[in-house]
Amino acid sequence: MYPRAQFLQPDDPMSDVIAAFDWTSTPLGPIHQWQPELRTAVSMMLASNFPKAIVWGPERITIHNSAFTPILGEKGLGIGRGFHEIWSEAWAEIGPIWERAMAGEATFIENFKLRIERNGYPEDAHFTFCYSPIRAENGQVLGMLDTVVETSKSVDAMAQAEVANAELGHRMRNMITIISSMARHSLRGSPEIEAMSRAFCERLAALSEAQSLLAHGAKNATTVEALVKRICDGRVVTADALVMSGPPVVIGSRQATALSLAVNELITNAMKYGALSVENGKVSVDWGIEGEEFVFAWCERDGPPVVAPERSGFGSKLLERIVPASFIGKASVTYAPEGTRYVLRSSRQTLE
Repeated sequence: MYPRAQFLQPDDPMSDVIAAFDWTSTPLGPIHQWQPELRTAVSMMLASNFPKAIVWGPERITIHNSAFTPILGEKGLGIGRGFHEIWSEAWAEIGPIWERAMAGEATFIENFKLRIERNGYPEDAHFTFCYSPIRAENGQVLGMLDTVVETSKSVDAMAQAEVANAELGHRMRNMITIISSMARHSLRGSPEIEAMSRAFCERLAALSEAQSLLAHGAKNATTVEALVKRICDGRVVTADALVMSGPPVVIGSRQATALSLAVNELITNAMKYGALSVENGKVSVDWGIEGEEFVFAWCERDGPPVVAPERSGFGSKLLERIVPASFIGKASVTYAPEGTRYVLRSSRQTLE
């Protein structure tokens, strides 16, 4: 009888299991004769509270810590068993990843879906894991370390949230459709009133598009590029009439809602009176971070002669006051001879 191996952890249940296991029944042989690399790897694994398993040699002999046990479910402990036997139902998926690890290639995968049978029935589960090669001093790969966490609950929660958001978006679109219909039928009469009705409905549609993006975005947010594309999609005749440029700046729900109204107002005006009302007119939409500022710019050129509006209506108030207030910033509209220019500036720290 040999004394307990010193590389095992004291007062650790899994260390007791490993110490008591008959390793002579495996290719690893007696525990006191294990390779130094294996002893070191096992010691480090047992000292971790993160789920880990060592898969050693071409026979794929498994050694794991206590944190790994819940992942196995009713399969029982995997100590001394072949990793391919433990996960035989999923080996077609994870076997090639093990092979890459034994060839010296580490792999990291998030929310990997596997069909497993650990509780007496098939079930879909998700895992985020890393297979890392364990090498000898001469570089030879002797085994691999599986560092893993099950993410099934979080993936299911995200899926349920997406369904709920889709349902919420569907209901909102229905509500906006009803409101738009009410507006069109209620605001009938003179051409001026009907023009107001169309403008109102277009603004509602812009809000609907913004909410649809937010519902499908992470953390109820979206990017400036996605928002501009969504509002302008189908409203520009030629592909080069509107050019967008900017990094993937993420904005939250408050800013996205406001910016959707601004972009709708700008493209509507450009199509009626500005650069997009003529064949060769151009619009450039640029955004980005300049120092500590977020800057959004809408610039028109090659359009008809620019004429400043005689009076300030809701559209002007929206662009110059309401939208910048949502960004806690400032905005300006310039009716320059070369084309209308709208610039929105805010501190980058105010982006949600």
